[in-house]
Amino acid sequence: MELEPAAIAASLPDDLLLEILVRVKDEAALFRSATVCKRWLRLITDRWFLRRRWPQYSPSSFVGFFTRGNRHGEPDAGSLPGPEPCFIPARRSALGPCRRSLGSFVTSAHAGLFNGALPLISRHGLVVVRLEAHDSTGYPDRTIFQLGVCNLHAATCVMLPPLKVGPNFYCYDCNGYAILTGVDFCSKDALTPTLQPSNPLSFFKVIIIGYTSDDLKYNLHMFSSDKSSWDERTNCFDGDAQSYDYGSFSDAIVHNGLAHWIFHNYREGCLQVTNLNAKTGHISLTKLPLKLNYQPTRPSCLTLGINGVLSLLWMQKEGPQLDIWEQREDQGNMRGTSEWLCTRTIELRQPVKNNEIRELLVLREKCGALLISDNYGQVYATDLETGMMEKIVDWPSRRSICHWDSMLLEIDWPTIFISGLTK
Repeated sequence: MELEPAAIAASLPDDLLLEILVRVKDEAALFRSATVCKRWLRLITDRWFLRRRWPQYSPSSFVGFFTRGNRHGEPDAGSLPGPEPCFIPARRSALGPCRRSLGSFVTSAHAGLFNGALPLISRHGLVVVRLEAHDSTGYPDRTIFQLGVCNLHAATCVMLPPLKVGPNFYCYDCNGYAILTGVDFCSKDALTPTLQPSNPLSFFKVIIIGYTSDDLKYNLHMFSSDKSSWDERTNCFDGDAQSYDYGSFSDAIVHNGLAHWIFHNYREGCLQVTNLNAKTGHISLTKLPLKLNYQPTRPSCLTLGINGVLSLLWMQKEGPQLDIWEQREDQGNMRGTSEWLCTRTIELRQPVKNNEIRELLVLREKCGALLISDNYGQVYATDLETGMMEKIVDWPSRRSICHWDSMLLEIDWPTIFISGLTK
């Protein structure tokens, strides 16, 4: 007896069925195929399948950044800026050309929630913000670290349990922040589809490596959306000597379930990579063997290079040049030792030629877009491939600029596609 086409398709192994699906030329037909059954939905919404199906498109793209409003002077370590954060779109942003408040990305039920908020990190359309906490008298409470996770795709905001901290728990670069989603815990093997959650943004994990001057130690705080409380571990660097202003963190790079930060160790005058396994909470520090002729106190950041290679972006002290240091691919990120090489130097191309000496500082990076500031208070969006610098004319004027003045936002297209199909 001959089998029906549906029965034949059901009998095919996943790898063979994937080979058939990837050859479906009509996009609408492919999307309709995802509604046939749960198995087909799982295969088609696998992000590695999507990358194979559309290799010409980057899975993520830079769309703009959130920045604080104008204020006089810089905030104290435990204070928050007063105005609601403002989103400034990048050129040809998929979110449109208009400036928007953070509150405009969520439903009206959260109106007023973001006055005095500070965006910290973002990933896959989830934005972690610190919100103002108040005591019983209505005054700001600096011993409560109140965070919210905004889902810009679903226009929602989840309030995390208040984190009780000391009054000197720093909010800015003395802490390391990271957020991971369900996508980050999937298999990294592109040929082996994994069962993803019904919505890849339904699960997230927020991580803080927080420094306080009360006990001069770094403590690990982790919150998972499937739990009701924070997991905490004191002195997470396992007895390393601590001192005031011990160091500062870059933005986290998340890859294969690991979070990585560049850590500026001011006391020892060196750079280290802090590696954290988000599943186990294991932390290791890797000292970078960079042969630099000056102390590494200038801002720098990590990025993911080609094929997921962990890379360091380092601004040269003299001249408008950016060095890219790459970790050797044959070295494990969690082993405590690795080899780093300077593989490329980018000549930064400023939009206007002038004879004034401008010191350039790295602020933040996302999806190949780098924010750079100069000592004249100007901020530029820079393309890492071409080195072209474009002045951001809408940047709020301030007397000084730090990397926490902005938070870059990317859109992850596979995640949007998966979320839309699984609603």
